[in-house]
Amino acid sequence: MLVPVGELDASTVLPFEQAVTEVVRRGRPIVLDLDSLTFIDSCGLWSISLIHSACKERGIGICLWPGPEHVQHVFEVTGLYDLLPFTARFPEEAP
Repeated sequence: MLVPVGELDASTVLPFEQAVTEVVRRGRPIVLDLDSLTFIDSCGLWSISLIHSACKERGIGICLWPGPEHVQHVFEVTGLYDLLPFTARFPEEAP
């Protein structure tokens, strides 16, 4: 599971992409948890779209766990919410 924290924008997208590239190279399914994001801009959206495309090309499963409402709103207004594989989080284990 990958959990970007804070802002995903032009100043942070390169280290994010480098970390994700290492995971994609392993060929394992990816869960991208966006819950710890506080901000995302067009660079972050583009990066996530490219990661999704790279996974599809390699036959690697990927799902995105939604972020906070203000982050999800950006995906919705750009139309990416319907194009990316957002899924509900796994239910918490009962005590």
